[in-house]
Amino acid sequence: MKISLAITALAALSTAAAPAPPIAEAQNKLSLGSPKLTLVDQVASLVPGTANTWHVNVHGYLTKPLTSSTLSGVFTVLKFLTGGDQSKVATLESRMQLFSMVGIQSTQINVALPASAGGKTVLVGTTDQTGLLDGTTDAPITGSPASIDVTYVGGSSNTQQVGGRAYLVPDVGVSVISDIDDTIKVTEVNSRTKLLEHTFLLPFTSTPGFPGLYQALNTELAAVNAAPTFHYLSRSPWNLYEPLAAFVSQFKFPAGQFILRNLSVLDGSLLDFLVAGPDYKAARIAEHLALFPKRQLVMIGDSTEQDPESYATVAKASPGNVRCIAIRIVTGVDAQKEAPEISPARFATAFAGIPTNKWFTFTDAAQIDPKDIAAGNCRPKSQ
Repeated sequence: MKISLAITALAALSTAAAPAPPIAEAQNKLSLGSPKLTLVDQVASLVPGTANTWHVNVHGYLTKPLTSSTLSGVFTVLKFLTGGDQSKVATLESRMQLFSMVGIQSTQINVALPASAGGKTVLVGTTDQTGLLDGTTDAPITGSPASIDVTYVGGSSNTQQVGGRAYLVPDVGVSVISDIDDTIKVTEVNSRTKLLEHTFLLPFTSTPGFPGLYQALNTELAAVNAAPTFHYLSRSPWNLYEPLAAFVSQFKFPAGQFILRNLSVLDGSLLDFLVAGPDYKAARIAEHLALFPKRQLVMIGDSTEQDPESYATVAKASPGNVRCIAIRIVTGVDAQKEAPEISPARFATAFAGIPTNKWFTFTDAAQIDPKDIAAGNCRPKSQ
């Protein structure tokens, strides 16, 4: 009963938070709060033919949140899942606000660069009709920092900024592409009830062993001068960027880029968005390789969604760039769903034509030897 009510509520929430209508229209219909600019952490690439000029990507969303009174009905229904637990109620309220906003369209976004990048204020782009910003700027960067932060300049004085970091990715090195849900974070995607609980009610929790694994992988790759960078690629919507960034920081995963999906108010059922729809990861990884064609990839994912097929698509299109694919086998949530997901036949089909020394499956983080991966091997410890 609770799950049915929650699914109904999520459908209502996605209608309230859909491709965000233009702000001029929304203001006539919705109660709005203060503006917020969410700048999802991105990358910068060296401009060809230059020694220190970097192409800095700026990607984000300028929005105004719906007030809690607007969402009180949806909140009341989803509250059934909390069982009266006040900590879950507080988390629910906080997470719902991340999905409950409308975009501010046709707004020029100016950002201030740090002193290491010239210290100038530059126009990086204009928001579209949903509040989405995809902007860039070129900047000479001195001192070899690992990243730079950009700061929003202009807009109303009460505009809140979240994020705004760009990681400088060298032309040559190893990019670790990592899924999030059920790879580094416990989500239990194969249970819709658990998925809702982990998304809306519970603190984000790491998959056992993965923080230490990623820290060691970062250390070992750096030790062999592989210039490691980390890129967290997920089907999760951009609305979850703020708690996901806090999760990565809390559990001491290596800092890095977030590549998340666009979700606007009116995108149909939010639940369907979280668990269904076409995969997009192969295309995002191809974009990464277009920026960094000389970099090698270590791709880590899990069996619950389409990671094997997506990573295999990349390996077939760019075999020279793929150093290793590691797929975590997820069990213990729904045996009926898991059976085809973890079957040898699935992996044989997905990785057909890809050398067996380029991919493997594992069940526990302890099965991966970071030093072995850094040495260029691709195999679990047991081998």
